[in-house]
Amino acid sequence: MVFLLVLTCNFMKQVKKDLKMGIHIKLVIMSFLYAGGFVAGKVAMAEAGPFTIAFIRFFIASIILTVVVNRQEETTQLNPRDYVIGAIGAFFGVFCYNYLFLSGIQYVDTSRAAIIVSMIPIVVAVLSMWMFDEPGGRAKITGIIVSMSGAWIVLSGGKLSQILVQPLGKGEMLLLGCVLCAACFTFLSRHLLRTLTPLRTITIISTLGALSLAGPALSEIRSGMMDSVSVHFLWSIFYLGIGPSVIGVTFYYQALRLIGPSRATQYMNLMPVFAVCLGVIFLDEQINRTLMLGGSLVVAGLYLTNMNKNPMERR
Repeated sequence: MVFLLVLTCNFMKQVKKDLKMGIHIKLVIMSFLYAGGFVAGKVAMAEAGPFTIAFIRFFIASIILTVVVNRQEETTQLNPRDYVIGAIGAFFGVFCYNYLFLSGIQYVDTSRAAIIVSMIPIVVAVLSMWMFDEPGGRAKITGIIVSMSGAWIVLSGGKLSQILVQPLGKGEMLLLGCVLCAACFTFLSRHLLRTLTPLRTITIISTLGALSLAGPALSEIRSGMMDSVSVHFLWSIFYLGIGPSVIGVTFYYQALRLIGPSRATQYMNLMPVFAVCLGVIFLDEQINRTLMLGGSLVVAGLYLTNMNKNPMERR
């Protein structure tokens, strides 16, 4: 709690220094929308298969994003290489990620799942230092160690030695696979961002992802995995398709342009905090001391990892 208070105070100082205060509000909303995806996904999985949910989600998102990008940007001619990289990115970032994510949250509480998934920036940072020789820095390396320690506590349920002798549960394994897929997607997206705008990049990947999900989704529907749907299911699907997939992504890319990636990514630290609160409110989940300790360490590590600004971003 003390760390969260310090983090909030730090954010408020940054907001006061930046005249574009609206973007900071949008980033808080973005984190909240991403956190809501854990609850919505859990509700939707009670009535349909993971491929069906993911297909409807990205079908909705791709239509909206296509309309937005065509209105805001000029038409860009894509080369075959862009389509190939986009297809591979869609496979990891949409097809595999969503299957693993939606399947994993069936077995794991929302709070626990959010903390595991929030490790994506840490995994990206480690792989970047290892594979691309990106500079580390004392704060970044400390943040990685702190976050990994928190994740270890969450995954082991507080029994740190048990994780070495007993295999992780199915839900944890699926979510860790989801983290690795997101990291692969991040590196593939960098290649597309060299020639395309962020908005057009996510539009292409969402569209190709929806197309790749169509076949498995149809197979699930034919097998009877979606015989009837409730109002809760419809609300959850539309939330997934519009909230995090369109509004959240749009706010994030606006922030990248206005205040830079280092400051924008810090707001991702709020996502597991919001997810824990939403899990308690809507799903009656319980929070124990182990989850609070591990989650706090993960959030603290994320903050330390992203606290150093790129010199090009300083004003």
